[in-house]
Amino acid sequence: MPNKSKKFSRASAKSKPQQKNEPALADSSPQRLHILRRLDESMKFLEKSLAEIPENLWPKKPAPERWSIGEIVHHLILVEVQRLELIKGLLAGSKESQPPRDGPAPDIAAARTSPNKNQAPPEMQPKAGLPIKVLRTALRRARQETKIFVQTVDLQRVAAVWLKTASLGIVNAAEYLEFLSAHMERHADQVLNLKESLSS
Repeated sequence: MPNKSKKFSRASAKSKPQQKNEPALADSSPQRLHILRRLDESMKFLEKSLAEIPENLWPKKPAPERWSIGEIVHHLILVEVQRLELIKGLLAGSKESQPPRDGPAPDIAAARTSPNKNQAPPEMQPKAGLPIKVLRTALRRARQETKIFVQTVDLQRVAAVWLKTASLGIVNAAEYLEFLSAHMERHADQVLNLKESLSS
């Protein structure tokens, strides 16, 4: 008679998901913990917003010149991936840093609600018609890559390189990593507004 308990334990072990090892924090500075907390909060808020959207609404546009929900998500992926690569290039010296800002630090928290009338650059313009599952997976992967970078990088070095943005002007790269969360939440609000307008 076969040993059912052994068979069950083998099946359980096979089905148990492997836990991914999180990289150790370079330090527990308030700035690092704040950026990481905001990255988690904004991602959860966006995913909660998207969970309320029927799949048939993802490709719909409120107007020909406006983005659909799927295009908003694709734009967020492009921003996250391309800006992280830019910051890595600035740190490596393969990209040229902007001159430091001559003025006060921007109000990053206010960027969530302040209207951005600037058009996204061509490389951050989304494509229509991408599968929802592909968009969701790519978005989670992009945010995870950002988190791993923040967990391990020397934030003092990050704060010493500068980039130009459409929303905030000149910011250092540490400020931009914090801005990514406000940017995501602003578009999550846009998703919820689109749901209302497209459903009516």
